[in-house]
Amino acid sequence: MSDVASRKGKKDQYANIAFGSVTASAANTLTYSQIQLAVGIFQGLAMILHRILWYPWNGTLRENVAATDQLSLALTTSNRLTSIGENVNDPAMIQSIHMIGIGVAIASVLLPIISDFTMLPGGGKLVSPNPLYLGITSAGAVGAVSSACKLEFTFVELSDRDYLELIQTTFPANIL
Repeated sequence: MSDVASRKGKKDQYANIAFGSVTASAANTLTYSQIQLAVGIFQGLAMILHRILWYPWNGTLRENVAATDQLSLALTTSNRLTSIGENVNDPAMIQSIHMIGIGVAIASVLLPIISDFTMLPGGGKLVSPNPLYLGITSAGAVGAVSSACKLEFTFVELSDRDYLELIQTTFPANIL
């Protein structure tokens, strides 16, 4: 039996970390930046995403002050989503967060903002590591908005059938 075949289904025993950042250089635009991982599309390698740590930059947070202001961040498997603020039902959406301005600063924003998936079965969300995109958009910003994120994950090797099933989950349900 080959070494690769003997590892199928086994989970990486070490925690991995990946970083991404994105800047929407024009106000009120949706911008994506790909998070590069050294994983090919057809390697049959998936990641169990344990946590996403979101780091909106200080200047970006200061833009979110009026009741009509909004900042949205997302981790997706596609850079073709036309909205990340309302598009939570798109299969390409892994996770998104939204911050709404309240008009008056009454509380500090504690960073990082954490999306924790460790309580899910299997210890996280099973996602394809290629492609991954970090998206950002705002409403009401007068300038550029930026954010960074840190992904904490482990790799798992899937059988060809399981990997194909994982890839199919990122497409709309009516595609066979």
